[in-house]
Amino acid sequence: ACNVLEIGRDARWPDTDNRIRNGDYNVEARIFLEGDNDPSASWNTPFTIDNPALDGNVAAPGQQDLVVRIVQTAPNSDADIAYGALVFQVEAYDPGRGSRDGDGIRNVDLRIFDENGSRVYERTENNVAYCAFAGGEPECNIFDFAENGDAWPDGEPIRFGRR
Repeated sequence: ACNVLEIGRDARWPDTDNRIRNGDYNVEARIFLEGDNDPSASWNTPFTIDNPALDGNVAAPGQQDLVVRIVQTAPNSDADIAYGALVFQVEAYDPGRGSRDGDGIRNVDLRIFDENGSRVYERTENNVAYCAFAGGEPECNIFDFAENGDAWPDGEPIRFGRR
């Protein structure tokens, strides 16, 4: 029979000082055959710990997913191609806390990656009308390519015509 890990207040992961907290986890099992150093098979699955006695978020019964929607990619446009300028405005709210932009949201991290997966820009936005280039009270700031030397704020050149 397997040992059972009882989860209660101040519970710790076995053989560690790491406290068990509410949240999403992933368990992985790797199978090794005798005489083989490489795993022959692996298996993993996500699971959630949701215990009112523990720290961390506890999902309410029937909790809904957060609502997130891109409002603008370019000035007055939500198209997936931008010409000459960017805005990137995101609307986000927790339907368990309300239905208006910002309800239940502390902040939104906005990141832009190039075609190679390298991050070229990031901003943490703390104000409703979450805007990648600040503003939002009431209008987001516009990032004009030409006014910025056709480069991202960190100096990385903007590569046009790539998705």
